[in-house]
Amino acid sequence: MASTRSCKSCRKTSLVRDDVSGDLICSLCGVVQEYDQFEAHIGGINGPQGTFIRVGTSGAEGEFGQGDWFQVLIGACVYIVMRKDNRPMSMAEVAWAAGYFPEFDVVHSLERVLKISPSFARIDRSKVDRMRKQGIFLLQCAMKWFLSTGRKPLPLVVAVLVLVAELNQVEIGISELAKEVHAVVSTCKTRYKELLEKLVEVAQVLPWEEISPLETLSNMHHL
Repeated sequence: MASTRSCKSCRKTSLVRDDVSGDLICSLCGVVQEYDQFEAHIGGINGPQGTFIRVGTSGAEGEFGQGDWFQVLIGACVYIVMRKDNRPMSMAEVAWAAGYFPEFDVVHSLERVLKISPSFARIDRSKVDRMRKQGIFLLQCAMKWFLSTGRKPLPLVVAVLVLVAELNQVEIGISELAKEVHAVVSTCKTRYKELLEKLVEVAQVLPWEEISPLETLSNMHHL
């Protein structure tokens, strides 16, 4: 569809609307014109909708705007503004106020750290996969032991990964790994200590005597 506007480059009235992107493009010089598709959202949530960004969705699979994206967007903006203004508001508070607080996937977090952390980049992939399986197993145990209840999940992920790394004779510094995932070092060390203490406690009721916490974990994983 042609437009009566002039091209910002050659000044010719030769603009056409691209069928895919919706942009105005000059058919003579090929210059894409400045964004012109914004439609003011006047009249509240039931007012006119924008061309590409709108409240709600037509229902197409994967369409931007599906689900609770608008509440999440507002919450994210509030969080950023408050933090830039040095106001003490946590992400949990924002999520609660926005009515959207998805559950944190601690297993996915462990797998992601193993995949992107520089601390594991030099390790053989088969060993990393073994550590992943051991780590998931230990995380599941930790959740049953209530070591994750009411606590931030990342320090527990760090503690678990450091423990299974030690089990596989891999040297991973707890402080370095904590900094890589932006977790508090002291909290990671506390979770690590709690894991060791719990493994010692579990070992006392298992049919093995005088074994280390790492040996306990190794034996439990093969049950």
